Amino acid sequence: STINAPSTTVGGVVGYLVNSDMEYCYNYGSVTATGSEAGGLIGKADGVKMLRCENNGNVTGCNSVGGLVGVLDNSNVEILTNLGEVNGYDNVGGIIGKTLSSTYAQRKMKEVVNEGKVISVGSNVGGIIGYLDYDGSTFILDNLTNKVSVEASGNNVGGIIGRVKGFIGFNDE
Repeated sequence: STINAPSTTVGGVVGYLVNSDMEYCYNYGSVTATGSEAGGLIGKADGVKMLRCENNGNVTGCNSVGGLVGVLDNSNVEILTNLGEVNGYDNVGGIIGKTLSSTYAQRKMKEVVNEGKVISVGSNVGGIIGYLDYDGSTFILDNLTNKVSVEASGNNVGGIIGRVKGFIGFNDE
């Protein structure tokens, strides 16, 4: 199926998910939003644990656009895959558009793979995360893989993360 929404906080499965677990979830349809916070699975996730989820559809939005989640707040994710193309303006990522923490707690991202092209004409663009904003918190990254190109004409562009604010730790176990 295809979701076309003239709004913000749009997801292929859930628009806004709070204090929940999401496991073994798959999206095969495209997601198009004229606003911000668009994701292949979730537009905005707060206090969520995601495990073994996959997006296969293309995702298009304005700001904070991700292959799986547009905005990830206070959440942990593990074993995620994106196969769809991701298009947006600012804060665009193959997996997460923008991630942040408002509780100053340590969070983690583990075993994540992006195989969908990331395209942006704005800033803060990454193959996995567009903008990682963990000022005052720690975000642990473990086994992240981006297998495709990131095309952006703005600032802060990276194969894995476009922009980092705060402390990140890389686990090498």
